[in-house]
Amino acid sequence: DGILQGMALTPDDVMLSWMPLTHDMGLIGFHLTPLVGDIDQVLMPTDVFVRRPALWLTSASEHRASVLCSPNFGYEHLLKSLRPERIDGVDLSAVRLVFNGAEPISAPLVERFNAALAPFGLSPVAMFPVYGLAEASLAVAFPAIGAPVQVRALSRAALGIGMRVASDADGARFVAVGRPIPHVRVRLADADGAPLSPGCVGRLLIRGDNVTGGYLGGGGIHGPRDTDAIDADGWLDTGDLAVELAGQL
Repeated sequence: DGILQGMALTPDDVMLSWMPLTHDMGLIGFHLTPLVGDIDQVLMPTDVFVRRPALWLTSASEHRASVLCSPNFGYEHLLKSLRPERIDGVDLSAVRLVFNGAEPISAPLVERFNAALAPFGLSPVAMFPVYGLAEASLAVAFPAIGAPVQVRALSRAALGIGMRVASDADGARFVAVGRPIPHVRVRLADADGAPLSPGCVGRLLIRGDNVTGGYLGGGGIHGPRDTDAIDADGWLDTGDLAVELAGQL
């Protein structure tokens, strides 16, 4: 339900994925989500995308797909082999969301992808950088739909836990992944678990009905809680660091 609300799924949407069903983005995001949403889904064999990534775009055009997805490396893989003259006639104007998650998101790659596919009708605001993990039944944070990708350049000298970030035009560039979706709570904590104010780098903790209660063989109904990951109040340490700026992670 959080995913459906966060992406504003409509009965007319068509979701297309090359992600394997052994991956949570493929299984939960682009198989179970359209199943629950009762919309059309198109699944492309992963090995086909690996061999001929441009067929992903051809398929999106053929099926008038409106929602696509890939981790960062998939966009890089596509761009390395893309020959615009070979996909003449491809129309991506139906695409409203291009999910980008599952690994760190490269701001320069997002810019290159948008520029390369603009001639084929891809909206400049379709790119949808998100954050999630398997322990959250996939999704944690989505940006606003239709908003341009937000990028912040931050000083590399102030990225440690508890530090307040500082803008630096020559610093590391980070892509905003939006706000928590419905049913998910997020907080940032220092090394000792104390809450941090916006603008400070902290451990990203999550809580909600969608968040696991433990790990097979080491938590939940299978034995004692994994106290390294889940505290007594049910907050799970994602293992990632984050900062909140202007209301976005």
